[in-house]
Amino acid sequence: MGCILFPVLQPLAVYMKAKAQARMVPQDMVLKFDDVGLHVSTGGKSETIRWEKLKGVVREYKMIILFSDARHGYILTDRMLGGKKEMFYEQIRRRISQE
Repeated sequence: MGCILFPVLQPLAVYMKAKAQARMVPQDMVLKFDDVGLHVSTGGKSETIRWEKLKGVVREYKMIILFSDARHGYILTDRMLGGKKEMFYEQIRRRISQE
């Protein structure tokens, strides 16, 4: 019986947790990049993460993930980057490896 319920309950639990987390994410997050680093603005607050503080960048299928530490990062989808995904990835990779 447990083997039958697990494929139904486990995805439902994951969905509910993701839905709750999504409610906590501000809708007006703005990311800007310049010579200093990554500038994050949301809900009237802002933060600058210098290039030397960024931990890495990973190119995945349909997204680029920019890590601010070992467990946290920013996901930039292909839809957000348009046709500039590869150029963006190479620039970020070079910036992080220079620091």
